[in-house]
Amino acid sequence: MGRASREVRFIGDMPHAWVASDFIRVALDLFAYERSEDDALVLAGGVPWGWLDGNGVALSGLYTTHGRLSYTLRRREDRVLMHVDAGLRMPKGGIVLTWPGPAAPGTTRVNGKITAWRDGELRILQLPADVVVERAASNTRKP
Repeated sequence: MGRASREVRFIGDMPHAWVASDFIRVALDLFAYERSEDDALVLAGGVPWGWLDGNGVALSGLYTTHGRLSYTLRRREDRVLMHVDAGLRMPKGGIVLTWPGPAAPGTTRVNGKITAWRDGELRILQLPADVVVERAASNTRKP
């Protein structure tokens, strides 16, 4: 009887580095991704509403092609609060916050000025940015 061969000749469809990098990229895209069609940096596109409770969501120094991104996003009583630091160059299409809430957002201010949502997105054109979203007056879905 001969020894059993342990020589590996074919290992099948084993995961490769590109699978791992795609997984990491998808996880990061929950928090921020670059949208090529309008050259915007989209924030919180995959962040669930429940994540805004307590300390909320915070990113610090995420690398983008526009520089390092840092922001906080949280819910306090009847408001959603966001702060975006000034550590990156403004993309041509601005910074876009997608609304994660189950109901339409209420009055929204960016750096103290009332700003309108369009198709569930808030476009921020100046950094640093402080965003305050009041509770909506009705229970309608996203704007």
